[in-house]
Amino acid sequence: MKHMITIIQKQLLDTLKNKPILIQFILFPLFSIIMTYAIQIQEMPENFFVNLFATMYIGMAPLVSISAIISEEKEKNTLRVLLMADVSPTQYLIGIGSYVFFMCIMGGMVFCLLLNNVTNIQRMFFLFIMGIGIITSIIIGACIGVGSKNQMSATSVTIPVMMIFSFM
Repeated sequence: MKHMITIIQKQLLDTLKNKPILIQFILFPLFSIIMTYAIQIQEMPENFFVNLFATMYIGMAPLVSISAIISEEKEKNTLRVLLMADVSPTQYLIGIGSYVFFMCIMGGMVFCLLLNNVTNIQRMFFLFIMGIGIITSIIIGACIGVGSKNQMSATSVTIPVMMIFSFM
């Protein structure tokens, strides 16, 4: 447990330095806030932008983030150092996965707060469904990150998978 907490703390510090990963967690909730309050069309379905950006967020943010994190650490040999420091691959993947899940659920809470005319139980169900999608996306992204030689090859595989997954 200590190793996983240390990995999460390390990743929090790394995210503040790595702006592209930080932007992944902020971009879609921010777009959803702006579009929800800035655009009002009479025939537009209720919660249109929340539903639109939440599905894109589930398919893009966790997938891109975890594959980039894992492949970057493989490329810079940070992963090898962690393994030599007696961190098992399972501990590493759970630590990184937990970090990405937590960050994405924070964005999911923003989407939940933007929902109009829904009960709290419906909000919780929405967040639960988002959580399942985020976990699925994390697993796919981790597979891509682990299977890639470097960050460039991970990105080239992640983009088509992300496009299919986020628009599915």
